[in-house]
Amino acid sequence: MKKIIKTIVFVFVFIICLVVALSLFTPDDSSDTTTDDTTIQSSETTNEKDDYKKIYEDKYIKASYIDCYEEEAVEGCAYLALKIENKSNKTFMVSLSDTSINDTMVNTGSGLPMIIKPSKNSRQPFTLFTGAAGINSVDEIKTISFKILLLDNDTVDTIEETKEIEINVK
Repeated sequence: MKKIIKTIVFVFVFIICLVVALSLFTPDDSSDTTTDDTTIQSSETTNEKDDYKKIYEDKYIKASYIDCYEEEAVEGCAYLALKIENKSNKTFMVSLSDTSINDTMVNTGSGLPMIIKPSKNSRQPFTLFTGAAGINSVDEIKTISFKILLLDNDTVDTIEETKEIEINVK
C-alpha cells in the first residue's frame, strides 16, 4: 500500500513539475523584458526580508506567510509562498490539503516535493490551481484556507495534519 501511495505521489509531482517547467520555459510573445526584470527584482526583494507573518507553530514546524502572487506566463495558477521551519529531528515532506480560495476548494501542488531536513527551512511556493475556481487574477483572492500535511520522508507516513489555517490576503 505504501508503494502505491509513493508511486501516486511521485507521478502527481512529476506531472506538476512538467506543467510548471513547460509554462516557465515557453517563450513570451512580448518583446518588452522590463516586466520580467521587475518580477525577478520583486522576488529577490521579498526573499531578503524576514518579517513574515507567523500563521502556525507547534512542536514540529513554524509556518509563516510570505506572499501570494502570480506569474504572467502561467495562466490559471497563483503561488502561495510560505516559509516552513522544521523544528523537529526528522526529515519530512510538506504539502497542503483541504485548500480553498474565497471558500472555493482548489487543487494545490509544489512543483517538486518540499522536503525539509531537521533545523532547516524552506520557502518553496505552493501552486494554487485557481482557474477551475473561476479566479482570473491574484487580485480576486481575499482568503486562502488550508491544512499543512507533514509526511515522514522515508516512510511517507503522516506525522501531522494541522488545524485549518486561514490567511487574509487583502
